Amino acid sequence: MLKVLFRENFRDLEHLNLVTGLHVPGSVKALPGYGIDVRLNEPIELITQPKKYKIKHIIEMLGAPTLGCSITFNALDANPHWFNANEAILSADFFEIPEFVKEEGKPYALDIKIFGDCAVGSSLEISDFMVVFI
Repeated sequence: MLKVLFRENFRDLEHLNLVTGLHVPGSVKALPGYGIDVRLNEPIELITQPKKYKIKHIIEMLGAPTLGCSITFNALDANPHWFNANEAILSADFFEIPEFVKEEGKPYALDIKIFGDCAVGSSLEISDFMVVFI
C-alpha cells in the first residue's frame, strides 16, 4: 500500500527552512547565479519502517541547473544516516532503503534536504514535492 510520508506545495514556509533561494507563494526558486537549499523545520515521525521510497515532484529546470537531494529515515538519532537521493529525485522509480543502524528506543523519522545550483542562463523552480513509500 502506497503511503505519503511528506508533501509540500510551497504555499508558505510553515514546515520548511529555506536556507537559500526565493520563496513566492506556490514555489521556491533558485535565482540565476545562486543556489537553493530547502530543509524540513522538524523531522516527521513514522509509524512503520519504510522499505522503499519514491520522490514525486513538479520541478521546472531550464538550462543546466544542478539538483540534489539527501534523505534520512533515522532523523531523531544523535547521528542520523543521510542517504544520497539524487537518483531518486531525477527518476520516477521506487528505491530500496539501504540498511542503516537506528538508535534503540527512537522512532523512525524522515528528514529531507533539497539543494541545487543555478548558473547564469539557467533556472530552477520547485512547486510540488512529495515522498511516498511502501
